[in-house]
Amino acid sequence: MSGVGRREEEDGVSAFTKPDSRHPSGFMGLIYPLLLFALAPNLAGPPPGLGSAALVWAKDGALTAQGTGVLVDRRERLVVTAWHVVGERKDLHVLFPLYEGQRLVTAPLPYQERYKRGQTLRARVVAADPARDLAVLQLDSAPDGVREVVLAGRAPRGDEEVYFIGNPQVKNILWDRGTGKVHWLGAKSWTFPTGQEVSLEVLEVETARALESGFSGGPVVNAAGELVGVTVAAREEKSPRVYCAPAGEVRRQLAGSYRTLAQKAILDGDDCGATGLIAEARRLAPDDEATMYLVGTALRYARWIIRTATGGVRP
Repeated sequence: MSGVGRREEEDGVSAFTKPDSRHPSGFMGLIYPLLLFALAPNLAGPPPGLGSAALVWAKDGALTAQGTGVLVDRRERLVVTAWHVVGERKDLHVLFPLYEGQRLVTAPLPYQERYKRGQTLRARVVAADPARDLAVLQLDSAPDGVREVVLAGRAPRGDEEVYFIGNPQVKNILWDRGTGKVHWLGAKSWTFPTGQEVSLEVLEVETARALESGFSGGPVVNAAGELVGVTVAAREEKSPRVYCAPAGEVRRQLAGSYRTLAQKAILDGDDCGATGLIAEARRLAPDDEATMYLVGTALRYARWIIRTATGGVRP
């Protein structure tokens, strides 16, 4: 662990998926939801980025990590989230916002009922980078009405306002929102209490209020609704600070997922699909073009050898 990582841990860097055992009881238990509704900020109108935001549940036996994600590719059904939300868990469930008429449903119970009825979207990890705390999930399907987010073409400027979407467990309200102003963009390293070491370029945002557990992996968007980052960690100082993996890091991770899917498509004999995926990977990460070409060529020969050995038809 680097010196910077130790200092950051001592300064209180934390993930947003820490378990919380506090539960209101008695009289406060009855009025707690009403207080939350009254005190929650910016309840008028949908928060920016909501149309692409996802609720992510990563289950491990009786334990469930709750976080957030964002749909980045509708055709390939790809959702980006924070790696520490999903970790090594294999039982992944995703839901998008529900509505009653025009009203956004923020109470957790209707979403939990969908899980009990087996109506969640199942997901699998197709690309993961714990060192950058990012993961890309592929959904079984993408529901109608959900749109992919647009990645911002530039990094936000200093003091530019950005917007967060998250699903905090402690507040018992889904699709919460937060706002902040960009403070700094630069390299950062730290170690989570779990031992996960993270080192990447981060967008540091000074938020108007502290963000609770469950914002991890959620979209950070500009005023135009374009993705400028993904929430990964928090740091408490005189003012709440949030660390976000910027859009450039998201592009890198997304390119890796396209490479993985392209390799599978080649082995499955879907050369047309592989070509499109490789083109997307090249667009996002042009420096990796030579590597992708070599990998693609090697897989083509591997497929030819397998088919020849089994008496199949040459591609």
